Amino acid sequence: MLIPLIFSSGADAQYPFGKNKIHYTPKDWKIIETTHTEIFYYIEELHIAEFIAGLSEDVYREYADLFELEFDRKIPIILYGTHHDFKETNVIPFLISEATGGFTEFMKGRVALPFVGSYGKLKAVFRHEMVHVFMLEKLRLGSKEHRRFTYSHPPLWFTEGLAECIAHRGLDSEAEMFIRDAVIGDNFYPLKELWMIQGTYLMYKEGESALQYITTNFGEDAVNVILENWWKSDKFDLVLKKSIGLNVTELSEDWEEYLKRRYYPSVLNRRRINEIAEPLFTGKRSFENHPICIEGDDGNERFFCVGFGLGSIDLFELEKDDDGEWKRKPLIRGGRSTNFESIPLLRSRLSAKGDTLVFVAKAGERDVIYLFDANRGKILQRISFEDARILNSPSISHDGRFLAFSAIDNFGKSDLFLYDFHDDSFRRLTN
Repeated sequence: MLIPLIFSSGADAQYPFGKNKIHYTPKDWKIIETTHTEIFYYIEELHIAEFIAGLSEDVYREYADLFELEFDRKIPIILYGTHHDFKETNVIPFLISEATGGFTEFMKGRVALPFVGSYGKLKAVFRHEMVHVFMLEKLRLGSKEHRRFTYSHPPLWFTEGLAECIAHRGLDSEAEMFIRDAVIGDNFYPLKELWMIQGTYLMYKEGESALQYITTNFGEDAVNVILENWWKSDKFDLVLKKSIGLNVTELSEDWEEYLKRRYYPSVLNRRRINEIAEPLFTGKRSFENHPICIEGDDGNERFFCVGFGLGSIDLFELEKDDDGEWKRKPLIRGGRSTNFESIPLLRSRLSAKGDTLVFVAKAGERDVIYLFDANRGKILQRISFEDARILNSPSISHDGRFLAFSAIDNFGKSDLFLYDFHDDSFRRLTN
């Protein structure tokens, strides 16, 4: 077995990839080079860079064989130790949301990845983004060979579905769950209607399922045939027809029929949600996250949540109007000040004790924990942990003395911590 040569240097990697976004802390960029990749990192995240370096050549060889191509240049991979650092990237000029787990920049084929405390997730995202790199190179070389220098990219469901399918080596259990639920619950979208849920998680999973159907029924080489035929037309319908003999509508109908045959038998033993539970809220669909309930001064229940505001993620109280409709009353708006630069929608839940709400918000370069008096609408305390930049899901003990939370420390380790209100001290619970 060949071991790729890996070496590190720092002299030629001092640039911060642009100057258009706020950089709270300057980075001294280094490089690890393997046979086929250049891995950019800053010294605090050396262990992450070494982890990716150890994966990179195996993933490269797997995908090179699968896509039947070799690169004549090294693939640039840019690593960030936290999602906060990742959001500062200038590899692309756009603002990056909390839900973005990584990206591949199409012009130069650069891959940017944040570390979120899980090596398993980092590996999965790295494999996903490397599929994009190989697909883009396959399209570029094929078009260049046939002297086509302008071409459109495949639809997003195909691009992301291909990356998910190959990265997971087939449909994983989570994708299986989402597709089964969509088919049985009548929330399934045919391929030509996936534009209606463009960029959503369900679109990714439907794309993954569709690509697995293509490789299962038309052979593992079908994807290569589609990409090699890309130069022949600007219309995806025609490329698909020339490659597998079906256009998008025909493929969608066959795929949907296959899924119905696979999942409909489970309806026989499936109990609907209204058979086993009672709905508390019967209005229109809502997208508020982490709802919690506290008892108000008058003894009535009060409900709070995190949700989408006007271009930001905000903290809301949910109240019923005179007609019995739920309305949102904003308590704290994210993105309006450095104290509440952003409120995490997906990774951190709300907590409460009595009339005090506890939540996380990004303030400057790091997360802080806020204690908020729901009755007076006032911040009671702000807790900052210098040993960690990412904080998640704080919870107060019953006696009110301790605050437990999870955090990713300055070296990328994810652990549980305990804050003592009495002496303003922190203690690490796990290692």
